[in-house]
Order: sequence, then structure tokens, then C-alpha cells
Amino acid sequence: MEKDIDFTKYNLDRDIPDREWNMYIRKKYEKDYRVITKEDGTTAIKCKFGAIEPYSLIKGKLLFCGEFPTNSKKTYFLKNQPTFVGIKENYDFGCVLVFPEKELKKLEKAMQIKGRNKLSEETRQKLRDNLNKIRMRGK
Repeated sequence: MEKDIDFTKYNLDRDIPDREWNMYIRKKYEKDYRVITKEDGTTAIKCKFGAIEPYSLIKGKLLFCGEFPTNSKKTYFLKNQPTFVGIKENYDFGCVLVFPEKELKKLEKAMQIKGRNKLSEETRQKLRDNLNKIRMRGK
């Protein structure tokens, strides 16, 4: 899959087809992070308290939308964010943040982004073999 997608042919984000919006995160980040499909069909990167989705593909910005169990956890979370993260909305137990896409690596720890398991091909084959043995026992 292609790593960098060219959005310069579009003038506005609303001109980008829905399919590109929905597949952007999956195409770009699926190898590094856990990517989920939300109820509305969009893809997002899974975090501990929410998800990261595209905000502006042309400007290269991402959006974090999160819900927290308590207001104090939300306050602590917001306090630990770097200065390049902008608060778009702030409500009782949640918040919406906007940040540049190139800064995503710096936010991994602060946002507790869920990474993918890095397994060697050898380990993957062992897991497949074990799974096949379990399946064969049931027949």
C-alpha cells in the first residue's frame, strides 16, 4: 500500500471522496497501530480513552476524540499534552483535540495509543499451527 497519499489535487477537504476519508488511516497506519472501524464506517486509531481520526487531509491534521471515566483523569490528560495540541472542544468528561499529523509519534505515550503486536514470521507460523490443531480437535 502507498505510504503518502497526494491530496494536492483537491482544493477543500469536502471535495475528497468519502472512500478516501474512510480508508486514509487504514492505508497509512495499520502496520504500526491498532486500527478500528467505528459504527459510522470511518476508520480510527485506537487509544486508551478514545480514537484518532482524520480532521483535515489537505492540511495534514488529525483529531482525537476522547471520553474519560472522571473529570480529574481528563484534566490530568490535558495537562500532559504538548503545546502543539489544540483543544477544539472541552466538555464534562471528554474533549476533542486537533494536532498536526507529523507529531503523532510524539503523542504515543501521552495518548496511550494502542500499538500492534510485533511478531516474527516464525512465531506467527507457530500460532497458526496451534490454531489449526485446536480446530482439528473439534471435528
